[in-house]
Amino acid sequence: MKLKSLITGAMFTSVMLLTATGAYAQKWAEDMFPVKEVDMGSVARGADVRYRLSFKNGNKEALNITSVVPGCQCISVKASTEVLNSLETAHIDIVLDTVKFSGLRETSVTVNFGQPFPAAVRIPVKAFIRTDVVLKPGLAEFGSLGKGASAERHIQIAYAGRNDWTITKVLNNSNMLDAEVREIGRGNGLVTYDLAIRVKPGAPVGDLRSQLMLLTDDATSPRIPVLAEGRIDPEFTVSPEVLQYGVMQPGERKTLSIIVRSTSRKPFKVEAVESEKTAGAFETVINKNREVLTHVIPLTFVAPKEAMTLSEEFTITIPGSNGASEHVRFRVYGKVAGSVGAAKVVAQ
Repeated sequence: MKLKSLITGAMFTSVMLLTATGAYAQKWAEDMFPVKEVDMGSVARGADVRYRLSFKNGNKEALNITSVVPGCQCISVKASTEVLNSLETAHIDIVLDTVKFSGLRETSVTVNFGQPFPAAVRIPVKAFIRTDVVLKPGLAEFGSLGKGASAERHIQIAYAGRNDWTITKVLNNSNMLDAEVREIGRGNGLVTYDLAIRVKPGAPVGDLRSQLMLLTDDATSPRIPVLAEGRIDPEFTVSPEVLQYGVMQPGERKTLSIIVRSTSRKPFKVEAVESEKTAGAFETVINKNREVLTHVIPLTFVAPKEAMTLSEEFTITIPGSNGASEHVRFRVYGKVAGSVGAAKVVAQ
């Protein structure tokens, strides 16, 4: 009887520990999400409607996302990563299908975690897809633009219903965009507008992702969201961003090339290619007077006699038309073989 009691007690303790761990894991997983419910609001038919659900790993251990499951076919979901280290942030992109579906959509997204603890977080998602307002195309897609470039996209808004329906204003909180709406047709219960969205010439480098809001005189559903997306690239790019020389022998020479391009499609010159720590170990030849769209620059590393580990940043100087220079950077890595314990770190 005593042995049976001990076994029963051990089993009870194990069950309690597993239950406590599971409860902790569930709470920890839920606490990562500051947004507990996603409301996409009232949206137009054909609009490109997306929501980015962000979360942060507050645990000391890395976590892995085993799956992200949509609650219905009216949405698609994608995680930005499968593994998230401690204190890193990730997101789930939720895309609503406004072409195949309409009306009230109430669904959810379930995020399943495997490590450090098994857990599942369910986030409710809802939206109302209008059938009286149609956007064509569904968003302003700018793609990749060079720094300083301007671009314009047009979206047609078609409304079927009241003859006197009106768009009263465009709310635009982006410092990268200008927007203007213009009526182009009205009659027989159909009203059409043209929405012009422009990227400002001085828009900063980086991702362009903004939601504009059309305000209407519709008392029941006065707002129509419109998405604008794109990216402003630097005026000059270098590839590859990392040159790998690998393991070399003392005295060995190896030449690799980097390519510098103008994203604005304007010819340019290269003034200098420089490094701070290892300038004497590299050789390069540039023509400072050559003005082209693409420069291919050879960079020869002459391995010194002693063993070393190479980790260095190079700067390419490009003279600007207004007197100010632009700079792009790349890194080089490599190692010179030698006896164990004789390695010298040149730069970190």
